[in-house]
Amino acid sequence: MGASRTWTPDLPASWQSFWLERIYPLKTPAPEGSILDPLPGVGAEAQRIRAYGWVWGWWGLTEAQRDHFRELG
Repeated sequence: MGASRTWTPDLPASWQSFWLERIYPLKTPAPEGSILDPLPGVGAEAQRIRAYGWVWGWWGLTEAQRDHFRELG
């Protein structure tokens, strides 16, 4: 087995969309300074958080919260 791809568990789509719409914007700060400065959401770390943050965030939920998102689908 190679390490070329990161495994992501089968999590509810409702959790992924909730995380991307509500939590991800809180994790990426608004641009500051000059318009010529790089945007905070385009770096490697921001891309990594966008790609995997919802998976990492799942493990911080309580069982009741997980059940809620599972019911939503």
